[in-house]
Amino acid sequence: MIYKRCSRCGKRIPSGTICPCVLEVMAKSKRERDRAYGRTRTDTRELAFYGSDQWRRKSKAVRIRFRQMDVYLWHTTGRVVDCDTVHHIEPIKERWDKRLMDSNLIPLSESTHKALHKRMERSVAEKKKVQAELHEAVRHWKAVFGSGQGV
Repeated sequence: MIYKRCSRCGKRIPSGTICPCVLEVMAKSKRERDRAYGRTRTDTRELAFYGSDQWRRKSKAVRIRFRQMDVYLWHTTGRVVDCDTVHHIEPIKERWDKRLMDSNLIPLSESTHKALHKRMERSVAEKKKVQAELHEAVRHWKAVFGSGQGV
């Protein structure tokens, strides 16, 4: 086995792995970023919704229905990657009434989620294009795998 030295603590670790001390720092900085983000948000209704049992149950059901798969990445590249988040195709800021509708929810990996949000921030036209692509990805998935009910 090939080893390397951790640049932070100097411990010998297997090559291709991350030292536990680095993982601890990464987790701590993410927690701090999340806390800071939560303090600066003013949309208390959305914050309350994302922390609710209702949302947790719905997002879990969506992940199960779509077999824990990033549906957009599968649709566009054919790659099967686990999802990390459930995305609202039409943002709840704009369509609060669709916040729990299955037709407005799609599971995505974190990298896909970030990339799509970047695209949607470019322009209104690009946002509409992305939303159409997401709806098409869901339709494609349902055509191949069925509605997913009871899966």
